Amino acid sequence: MLLSFDLDGVLMENPFAKGVFPEIRGKISRWHLSCKGKELTEDEIGELIREEFRRCWQQEAYLAYDWDRIISLVLDKLELNRTIDVVKLVEKYCQEPYIHLYPDGKKILDWLKSFDIPLMVITNGFYRYQYPVLQALDLTGYFTEIITSDIARAAKPEPASFPVPEDRKGGWYHIGDSLLMDVAGAGNLGARTVYVNRELPENFRKLSPEDRPGTEKGRSFIRKMLKEEKKRYQIGGRQEPVKPDYAVFSLLELQDILTGEHYLEREF
Repeated sequence: MLLSFDLDGVLMENPFAKGVFPEIRGKISRWHLSCKGKELTEDEIGELIREEFRRCWQQEAYLAYDWDRIISLVLDKLELNRTIDVVKLVEKYCQEPYIHLYPDGKKILDWLKSFDIPLMVITNGFYRYQYPVLQALDLTGYFTEIITSDIARAAKPEPASFPVPEDRKGGWYHIGDSLLMDVAGAGNLGARTVYVNRELPENFRKLSPEDRPGTEKGRSFIRKMLKEEKKRYQIGGRQEPVKPDYAVFSLLELQDILTGEHYLEREF
């Protein structure tokens, strides 16, 4: 048996949204005004960053998560002879309230660790940005392997981004908050997929994690979430159906899933 986890939105919040990107946008906005004499809003800068991300994603997906490279490309585009060290910013913001460990994440990891089950991280992101956050949140000791985009030289949902040994795939569960990256990517390789959505509609919560994805409302909700993800990544064409094996609003529900499958018996 093996469990692999995505990180941001599943076990923790990383510092990019609340700390790193706001500082980057602010710096570039000030530099542009002082060097070019023209105001460029932080929203406009954010869109330039997203454009560069999407362009890289279409060319070589894993490089889209090299934020030092992405920001350097934006600065070059704006003809600003400046540099930003994203790793240093990550380290700067590796503290509350910029990073956050979900309480259910810590509790489920402790529970799983008590069974000596191999736990992996499989995440889209570069190791140099992810590892400092894992260290700051005291999570590194839980995982036998940490697979990031630069290590795999691939990004989810590409098969190469899930380097799970063949002899482990029979009892492999992948837990993530992206239908496109996690559910479709790992599901296509035979994983039992657990879709984490902390905003799961209240009326779904009365159903079991296994039953939720198969209801009419569940399928409609999943189609809506998938459409939003595809828009974010600008992926067009026909929308293939994606169905997780389980849908949860709390990681504590993993206990119900794994004890229900008769893998584990101990309660919290």
